[in-house]
Amino acid sequence: MARILTLVLRNPLRTIRFSYAFIVQIILILLRRILLPHFPQYQSWRIQLQRAYLSSTSVHFPDLVHRLPVTSCPERRARRVGSGWTGYIVPGSKSVKELSLDSSENHACVAIYAHGGGYARGEARMYLNYMERWIRVAARAGLDLSFLTVEYRECPHVAPVSKSSCTQR
Repeated sequence: MARILTLVLRNPLRTIRFSYAFIVQIILILLRRILLPHFPQYQSWRIQLQRAYLSSTSVHFPDLVHRLPVTSCPERRARRVGSGWTGYIVPGSKSVKELSLDSSENHACVAIYAHGGGYARGEARMYLNYMERWIRVAARAGLDLSFLTVEYRECPHVAPVSKSSCTQR
């Protein structure tokens, strides 16, 4: 809470722009619900507010949005694999041969995970913390869960984020 308060007090102009963007999104959500009540609502009011907050925050206060520490990701967390393509095995302590489901072990699971971002942003290790949490929960249930998360190219009309800061070479 102190971090948020410090950012707000140090950046009054950004705070005003954030507030404006957030309030406009809330008004649009309200207008859509009032003027188009017959239109199906696929998300709850709470989810729509949360998305409005996160989108405003990511534009005006990107330091507050949870991000993956991509530049210092040790191989034990996400091992880089692929020939002609880039992917990561989570947990990185496993090899590709260990991921084979041909073994006699019945409790081995491999999930192929494609990150979100609509081909415009994001990267394969973006949800690494969540994948590790899922692995721990699966281990408590007696499953050996691993992820193969794939990296894919961004849309050609979107300027890429500095690739040197996003990928580990």
